Amino acid sequence: VGTKVLDKADILGLLGYGDAPLMLVEKSVVKGPDAHPSFRAEHWKKVPEWLDDPIAVFDSDTVTGRLVVIAPELVNDKPVFIILEPNKNIGGYDIHSLENAYDLGTGKPPIQKWVDQGMLRYLNTQKSLDFSGTSGLQLPKVTTHLKRGSGGKIYTNRDLVKYRNENQQY
Repeated sequence: VGTKVLDKADILGLLGYGDAPLMLVEKSVVKGPDAHPSFRAEHWKKVPEWLDDPIAVFDSDTVTGRLVVIAPELVNDKPVFIILEPNKNIGGYDIHSLENAYDLGTGKPPIQKWVDQGMLRYLNTQKSLDFSGTSGLQLPKVTTHLKRGSGGKIYTNRDLVKYRNENQQY
């Protein structure tokens, strides 16, 4: 099943995926130094913190059902992408799967295409403007004029705060 990263990820709860534990697909960490040599153990340790306060979340355009989370920090002056697969059943366990995390390297993600195609699920409207300036990614300024592909809502940092307040566990 992998290693537990979080008991639950609030961002996945907000997006309607429930409170299953987030488990790390360990082969990504093992293959990481070859595929993404600048993304090191110190960065993997920050992934849970980054998932707690992401800049944006998109539906994946390559694997149906997966999500692409943009971390709120840069690694080597490049954006960090975290790949999640919510609601996966492995060995009889219902989990959310942390499939991979990496800094963007030399590529340029098709952010505007993702926005235009309604793949944006969440945007931290407070931090996205500053992040866009330092990361080179062109994130939208607001979500009110945008549409989700499935007609669903685009959540913001305000929604995440409200979700946490309503779902506090003591």
